[in-house]
Amino acid sequence: MAPGHDVRGAWHSERMTTSTVIWLVVCVVLAFAVGYLAASARAGSRTQRAQIEAGRLGAALDAERHAQHQAREELAADRTRTSNEFAAMAAHALAANNEQFLGLAEQRLRTTQVAGQADMERREEAVRALVEPLTTTLNTLRTEVSAA
Repeated sequence: MAPGHDVRGAWHSERMTTSTVIWLVVCVVLAFAVGYLAASARAGSRTQRAQIEAGRLGAALDAERHAQHQAREELAADRTRTSNEFAAMAAHALAANNEQFLGLAEQRLRTTQVAGQADMERREEAVRALVEPLTTTLNTLRTEVSAA
C-alpha cells in the first residue's frame, strides 16, 4: 500500500467502483430495454400502418379488378349488340336490294315482252303477207278446179 492511503478507503473506493459498475450495467440494461420497447412500439406502429396500407391497396386492387371485369362484360355486350345491329342492317339492305332487283327484272321482262309482242306481230304480218298471195292463188285454183 502506498503511504497515506487507508485500507478502508481503498476498500470503500473499490466497493464504490463495483457498485458504480453494477449501477451502470443496470442503467445500460434498462436503457436497452426502454430502447427495445420503443423500437418495438415503433415497429408495431409501422407494421400496423403497413397492414392498413396493404388492406387499402388490396381493396383498391379488388375494386380495380371488379371494374375491369365489368368493363370486359360491357365490351362483350357491346360487341354482341354491334354484331346484331350489323346483321339486322345487312338483312335490311339485302331485302331492299332484292326488292330493287326484282323490280328491275320485272321492268325488263315487261319491256322484253312488249318488244317480243311487237316483234311477233311484225312476223305475223310478214307471214300473212307471204301467205296471202298463196291463199289467193289456191282459192283461184280451187274455183277453177271446181268449175272445170
